[in-house]
Amino acid sequence: MKKSFLPFVTAFCLGATAVHSSDDFRPALEQAVKSGAHEFTIPAGTYHLKPVGGDNNHVTVNNAKDLTINAEGVKLICGDMTRAVTIKNSRNVTLKGLTIDYDPLPYTQGDIIATAPDDSWVDVRIHAGYPRKPYSRIDVIDPATRFRKRGMPFLWGAKGEMRGEDVVRVYVKDIGKIAKVGDMASMSGGPRPGGVAHAVAIENCAGTVFEGVSVFSAPGFGIIEQDGDGGMRYTRCKVVPGPKPEGATQERLLSSVWDAMQSKTMKRGPLVEQCEIRDAGDDSWSVQSSDFMVVAVDGSTATLTFRDEHCLGPQVGDSLATSLDGKTAEIIAKEYVKLPDDLARKVTEAPQWTLWRTNTKAVKVTVKGDVPFLVGESVYCPDRQGNGFIFRNNITRSSGRILIKAGDGMIEGNQIFDGHSGVTVSPEVPGEAAAGIRNLVIRNNTFKGTGYFCPSWSTDQAGCISIAAGAKYPVFQNIRIEGNRFEDFNGPGIVLFAAKGVSIRDNLFARVMTAPPSVTGAGKGVNGESLLWLTRSSDITTSGNKVYEPGAYLKATVSGKDVAQDTLDKLAEGFSIETAPSPFNLTQPSH
Repeated sequence: MKKSFLPFVTAFCLGATAVHSSDDFRPALEQAVKSGAHEFTIPAGTYHLKPVGGDNNHVTVNNAKDLTINAEGVKLICGDMTRAVTIKNSRNVTLKGLTIDYDPLPYTQGDIIATAPDDSWVDVRIHAGYPRKPYSRIDVIDPATRFRKRGMPFLWGAKGEMRGEDVVRVYVKDIGKIAKVGDMASMSGGPRPGGVAHAVAIENCAGTVFEGVSVFSAPGFGIIEQDGDGGMRYTRCKVVPGPKPEGATQERLLSSVWDAMQSKTMKRGPLVEQCEIRDAGDDSWSVQSSDFMVVAVDGSTATLTFRDEHCLGPQVGDSLATSLDGKTAEIIAKEYVKLPDDLARKVTEAPQWTLWRTNTKAVKVTVKGDVPFLVGESVYCPDRQGNGFIFRNNITRSSGRILIKAGDGMIEGNQIFDGHSGVTVSPEVPGEAAAGIRNLVIRNNTFKGTGYFCPSWSTDQAGCISIAAGAKYPVFQNIRIEGNRFEDFNGPGIVLFAAKGVSIRDNLFARVMTAPPSVTGAGKGVNGESLLWLTRSSDITTSGNKVYEPGAYLKATVSGKDVAQDTLDKLAEGFSIETAPSPFNLTQPSH
């Protein structure tokens, strides 16, 4: 039942104007944007809405400027499995207090009641009140922790089918080796066919502010910010499971079905502080960027293809570079172009995870002077990495991690619990592709319970903190890992690949490496029984790091690959095994 609402109020630059109340605030909001209003208030209440006019968004704000939307006490319940809110092509928009949820939910959950004799499927009885849908993206949940079960592998390629009124059978190889009768499971999908993913998107904007915005469920990411000048600020926002749906007796197991929050390919990264992120289906938060392939050069022009086609790419005034200290060029003009058929085939038919394997989306750029790059080289755009971010005083407890592909940033004072890793800094491009990340501070955070599921033999992202790239040259420069507290992680604490100038000091480790390490990183030579492991790295310093109550599987404080023994010995001097009890015991995260 919808509530009665007070009148809408929009404050214009010349005063305030009352707008008659309605169960649908969208027409008044659209008029406020068109009129240049500076303030718009949605009366508190619960709004059950669906997209109108063929739109794939429940609410759209386009071309707004200097607008504050007051939505304290407002719950937007989305009735269609597509985007809740899109803010695009706008500057200085502030959104306060909005809560977003979906009915029906974009996932279901239940109890595992049977497993296949050959471990190829599980039957899940859906909890009362949750959608009776054969969603197939499955997570095996420990009922004691109501979190992803330790030891769970990646379960890609799963397929679900209904087996009766309230049972879903999910097929995926070897799931019965980890899932047991009595475990729980969440199963999710994404947007409906023809719909658009994610609860909230901020596209090509600058100066956006979210205060106290909450996302309780999402058909994709909770919140994604992409392109534009960026500089967004999130304060006291949440991506967390909402209340039990009608008829349910079990609390929700998921919030967003994919990542919780992502910032991508904008000029300046966001400030995220005092936010809470729990039970997302993948990463808690990330700053994303990628590289471009040079496929044609003619004097001062170059044609670039996109490894990530879902972005606007470099803009006029931006620079391109091959590495931190490599060749650079400044863009003075650009246009999107269609690739000739032969080039389109070359980039789409190249083997996966190779330099040439990109997309057919292409841009022709004109630079100052002649293009210094060669056909077949990769370049990246330092001005579209989301540099300058701050992630401070937040709580995260999701099955993924914090993933960083940007520099000039700070990760400080956060409580990071139970992900498959803690913080990963990596461009995630082929080893020979262009990348460069410098000036990062990771300090005064608490980490607990990472590394216990989704093992990957071939990854270089093997540590609770990983600074990792496949390049032979330095990709990372001037990194400080200081004053952090670690407890109960599996595998290495800190892993360094292709880094230069890393300071690791005054970190405390307690009760780490108490279980046998997984195979994560073994294919790259990573020693899972070493606190710090490094390769292809230089100018590394350590001091003041202390280990309390070490587990039986901590066999070396420092080791590495192709590193001189005297270097390893020197780095080991910066770690001490303490005989005193640990001065801390990390509990569940809380503000």
